[in-house]
Amino acid sequence: MSPVVASRRSSSFRVLSFLFANLVWLAPLFFAPATNASAADTFYVQVTTDDFTGPFPNLDGTAANCPANNLAGSASCSLRDAMTAANADANPVTIDMSGVFGTITLADPLPNL
Repeated sequence: MSPVVASRRSSSFRVLSFLFANLVWLAPLFFAPATNASAADTFYVQVTTDDFTGPFPNLDGTAANCPANNLAGSASCSLRDAMTAANADANPVTIDMSGVFGTITLADPLPNL
C-alpha cells in the first residue's frame, strides 16, 4: 500500500481560499477613505466693521456672531469675532474671508491667535 500524499493542487486551493476569505473582511479596512480625527471648523467673516468687547487690552470680539461651519448664521461675523471664536474652538480652524468686500479698518489691535 502506498502512502497518501496531498496533491499540490488542493494545497494551493486551500491557501487561496484562506486568503480570499480573509480579504473579504479585510478589504474595507484597506480601501476605506482616510478620516480626520478632528474635523476642522470654518468661521466665515462677512462684515468689514470692527467691534470688540471690553476696554483695552481686552480686544476680543463676540464669538456668538460666528457660528462654526454656518455661512448663513454668520451675517454679522467680523474678523475680530472670527478670531475670538477660533481661539475658543478646540478643533483646527479656518477663517474664510472670501465673503468680505472692501477694507477692514481696525479700531484696535487684533487678539492673538
